[in-house]
Amino acid sequence: MFHSPSKLNNFLACPHLSKLEAAATLDLLPRPYTEDPLLELIRNQGDRHEKTYLSKLEDQFQDTAIIDSEKFEEKYEQTIHLIKDGRSVIFQAALKFEDWIGYADFLVKSKKPSNLGSYSYSIHDTKLSSEVKGSAIVQLCIYSEMLEKIQGCLPEKIVVVGGKNHINEFNPADFIDYLQYAKNKYLNSLSADLKNIKHLAAEPVEKCHSCDWRGHCEDVWKTQDHLKLIAGSSRRIRKDLRSIGLSTLAQVGQLDRAPELPKTSKESCEKIFRQARIQLKARNSGKHEHEFILPIVENQGLSGLPMTNEGDIFFDIEGDGHIGELGVEYLFGWVTIDNDEQLYHHEWAMNNLQEKAAFEKFISFIMDRKKMFPGLHVYHFGHYEATVVRRLSTRYNVFVDEVDDMLRQELFVNLHRVVKNGIRLSVTGYGLKEIEGHYDFQRDWEDLRKASMARKRIALLLDSQLDIGDEHKRLVHDYNKEDCISTLKLHEWLESRREELEKTGVEIPRFNASHDDKDSSPPNDKIVKLSEISDQLYHSLMNDEGMIPEDLSPEDHAKKAIADILLWYRREDKSYWWEYFHKMEMTREEMIDERKTLAGPFHFVGITGEKNYSKVYRWSYRKQTFDGFKDALKICPDGKGLPIHDFDTKSGWFEITRKEENLKEIAQLIQGSIGLVASTYFSCKNQLDRFIDLGTDLLKEKWIYPCIENLLLRRQVLKDVRTLEEETSVLESAKRLAHHLKNGAVLPIQGPPGTGKTFTAAHMICELVLSGKKVGITAQSHSVIRNLLQKLHEVRSECYPDFDCKIVKQRKTGSTEEDNDWMSHMRTGDIKKNNEDIHVTAGTHWLWSSPEMQKSIDVLFIDEAGQFALADAIACAHATDSMVLLGDPQQLENVSTGVHPPEIQVSVLGYWLNEEKVINTGEGLFLDRTFRMSPKIQEFVSDTFYNSKLKSSPGLENQRIDHDGPLKGAGLFYLPSEHEGNQSSSVEEVDIIIDLVDELLKTGYWYNKEDQKEQLSEEHIMIVAPYNAQVDLLKEALPGIPIGTVDKFQGKEAPVVIYSMTTSSQEEAPRGMEFLYSLNRLNVAISRAKCLALLVASPSLFEINCKTPHQMLLANGFIRYVNASACLDVVAKKIVDPT
Repeated sequence: MFHSPSKLNNFLACPHLSKLEAAATLDLLPRPYTEDPLLELIRNQGDRHEKTYLSKLEDQFQDTAIIDSEKFEEKYEQTIHLIKDGRSVIFQAALKFEDWIGYADFLVKSKKPSNLGSYSYSIHDTKLSSEVKGSAIVQLCIYSEMLEKIQGCLPEKIVVVGGKNHINEFNPADFIDYLQYAKNKYLNSLSADLKNIKHLAAEPVEKCHSCDWRGHCEDVWKTQDHLKLIAGSSRRIRKDLRSIGLSTLAQVGQLDRAPELPKTSKESCEKIFRQARIQLKARNSGKHEHEFILPIVENQGLSGLPMTNEGDIFFDIEGDGHIGELGVEYLFGWVTIDNDEQLYHHEWAMNNLQEKAAFEKFISFIMDRKKMFPGLHVYHFGHYEATVVRRLSTRYNVFVDEVDDMLRQELFVNLHRVVKNGIRLSVTGYGLKEIEGHYDFQRDWEDLRKASMARKRIALLLDSQLDIGDEHKRLVHDYNKEDCISTLKLHEWLESRREELEKTGVEIPRFNASHDDKDSSPPNDKIVKLSEISDQLYHSLMNDEGMIPEDLSPEDHAKKAIADILLWYRREDKSYWWEYFHKMEMTREEMIDERKTLAGPFHFVGITGEKNYSKVYRWSYRKQTFDGFKDALKICPDGKGLPIHDFDTKSGWFEITRKEENLKEIAQLIQGSIGLVASTYFSCKNQLDRFIDLGTDLLKEKWIYPCIENLLLRRQVLKDVRTLEEETSVLESAKRLAHHLKNGAVLPIQGPPGTGKTFTAAHMICELVLSGKKVGITAQSHSVIRNLLQKLHEVRSECYPDFDCKIVKQRKTGSTEEDNDWMSHMRTGDIKKNNEDIHVTAGTHWLWSSPEMQKSIDVLFIDEAGQFALADAIACAHATDSMVLLGDPQQLENVSTGVHPPEIQVSVLGYWLNEEKVINTGEGLFLDRTFRMSPKIQEFVSDTFYNSKLKSSPGLENQRIDHDGPLKGAGLFYLPSEHEGNQSSSVEEVDIIIDLVDELLKTGYWYNKEDQKEQLSEEHIMIVAPYNAQVDLLKEALPGIPIGTVDKFQGKEAPVVIYSMTTSSQEEAPRGMEFLYSLNRLNVAISRAKCLALLVASPSLFEINCKTPHQMLLANGFIRYVNASACLDVVAKKIVDPT
């Protein structure tokens, strides 16, 4: 039996699919047959794309070889011969290793040495899709392994030639650990007994929607009355139900009351129980059943229906996010009723330019119709339509304010939320097609099947730049029209149910847009001006077809970046308010699992003190996921603000200050609220002014600030960076380069963990002040700024004691920071007045973007520039001549709330590195030696995050732990912790960590780099967790140990670091895979350790389902850690090597 990448990809998408296919191969099951004529068309187009690329390579290389044998073994022998012969290009190479076989489109010769000599081969593959899928990476990595067996090393790169010949390059070494894990898991599954496969029920996965075996699995689910049939049942809830002996819908529906599940909230248990009960009732009665969800909550459920209006619009979109780089919404459809006649309107879009035009026509239609019918609403089903409208307005910068008004006035009404929160239906799912039986909307299911296939074909054809054909358009046109009409009929049915409930005496208030009088961000002259400038810059870059070419010059790329950056704060502002309004619409059940909301009810505890002639009042709340807040909470749905005095997420209380006479009103609002929403908003008017100046000058083909031009062009004007770096230590290079910072120079300094970047910056600042220069310091937070200032004070005292240096820090609003003998605090206006006497000024970008600071300093140091937004750096540039970018994009990342063009949604240092892990020689300084980590930890960190360029300084090999148990020596450790259903907290991991700490403190010692021995104490151990809820549990259990989230410990270190992963499995990660498996966070957590890094995690976390190359990168890092670690439990070996 041979294995291939396609079989492995099937297994990764659904392990059950692999078993079904194997059973069909053995004639244990009939293979389902589905005819798809489009596949032949796609194959032909793929062949043309492949041959086009072959012609390009033949023009470039004169010795291209084409494999022309027929049998695989002959093809393989011919491939080996051509490889050894050193041909530049080999087309259709046959590869094999053990039982794995495959055909690589192209082997292309590279200069990387190998067992073949001074050359080796990389793998190139053509794909019609513009987006590189995870399955393509799996395929090419398997080919890379096969090629490694021939040439003795992995290929230098794998290249995917996508649609429009877009080149995507990847390093196979970044995926190889994940690939080994996936292959081992796949091979281990082949030993499964297939005799009962016909009756085996699998858990549903994403692949189900496009799987040929879907009909078979649905039959099995129905036969077994699978828990999957309960609408809204998640995999986690189903697992919980089985754990208490409930394995069918009927068993749950027959209960007298809701079950109590250990890992599921009371509200969710009640919801699942009632859903199963009504579905069972309908099964027994043979008819559709419904029941109202009571009590009525204002603006939710049936109270979420506005007054009907003759101008109402019923809206649906067809689109696909995988078409091209941005995705395309290719059909906008909507229905209106005019003169008692249903009218269907639609706009097609075959590309992004047409998408913009279609979007503009739709929004213009709403605006024109609203003038005739002021009370109209736009009804849609699901969140997709409103999300698309919001996204397209910011992407194309069209109708941004108009869309903002529509969303704030809640013009768009999501009928799915009305149904979900208002009426419980006897359905197995709450999709539009699944609930249509309740309002007697009839479809031709054969036409529906054809339309579903046509939608998939249109997405494939558009992604391949092919004509979609009239028949496909007709089918999808009719499908979209039916969806719009179905949405209309659903609205009519809901109005009837509303009337039905009102007749029983239940009062149902009409929907009231509670935010229509709150102007979150009114259009102003600055925004209008920036929009005009951005449009003019874009227009100057367009070709005759009205498109921006892909092959822009570096100067035009920089101009395009500015055109996008000008509206950065506008997009941030919109995203903030849209997210805020979304949270204000949540139900209590939805708020429980949201980090920035508090779900009611709340209970008054009492008065706990006084502040400024007001009383301090405490309120308690039930246990839930909540990260706390910085400034204020808003009462939902009223919107009234609550300034917060204090809070405790662990104990579950918050405090507010109020005069006693105002307590009654506030108490009534709090006790009657659905919940509270965290709210922190900052105005960026100064930044907008800076952007207007920049954009206005750029329209005149003039860069007002040279450092911005050099930054966006990634142009290094310091010609001696390479020389200095090669001739002496990096610190000495940095000190000498400080004296060359002029004429708009930008000096990036990448400092991996423990390399002394703050120490290096402090020396540079001292050198600059000594030479008479004025220096500025900025960062994303005041705490980072204080850290650099403290290091500056220490370095100056020890190494530069004989010169005066006046340091002033911007006073943080509401701060009680006090002056000391080496630093004072001032407000922005006072800093400007005293600027002549100040040597070093420090503050956030709100200080440096203010007009008072223009040309106030010579050099601006941006600390933690890997987290500092590119846009914020540009807003600060008017204050300085030159910049130093100090940080590391491989550690914590820049976080923004807005939806921006990808090339500018980066940190300022990340922009300069341009997706490289390590800064290139000659472009800046790389601090290549850590003074913290033992070589055993440093090696993992260096190989995983820094292309093996990070080294350990002498003496660190002495750092180790001496302990009677297995936790001794130095390096990486992994301890599996078996648990299920945990999301943001894990008692099981806390218990394990208590035992670990207890053992270490009893008999543990640590040796420093001077080989000096010291008994371990609480200060020598640091515990890190991804979620505040887990941090709270750990702090309660181990009060003397430094414990916090990754964000709190950047820059800190300890001999022992324990990283508690907390979550039970990938699917239970509360913020998704991107957060929990973040390689940046893993890097920060592990690299805090001097001697020993210990990962405590559920083995199920490594059962990872990856769909994209980026997710595979994330998974690879954690699997690599487990492979490199010493395991404290034999269970771990089963994760990495199931065989």
